[in-house]
Amino acid sequence: MRPLVTAAGAGLSSLLVSLAGDLLRDTQHVLPTPSELCSVLPPLPEIWSPDPYSIAIGFAAGITVGFLVGPLFDLLVVIRIAWARFIRARLGLGAGYSGPLYRILG
Repeated sequence: MRPLVTAAGAGLSSLLVSLAGDLLRDTQHVLPTPSELCSVLPPLPEIWSPDPYSIAIGFAAGITVGFLVGPLFDLLVVIRIAWARFIRARLGLGAGYSGPLYRILG
């Protein structure tokens, strides 16, 4: 049953996307530039190219933040597991119960 529902959903979504593409292709709208929308912004240069130095700095910053935030998330998971064990021990459930605690407390 699920493959049939998935296939029908995919077919319907592809039909909607193709219809939206056809409707949007017929329009002749030109999007305004940011300089036209806001007169405070300076005009954009005609030729823009990415700066390799800023790309390298952004990549290094992303790796650094990832190395700093990853252990923090691991610590939060360890704290959550320890807290759940503490609560189960205080309720006298022991290690044998693995269901949600709201069913016991409620």
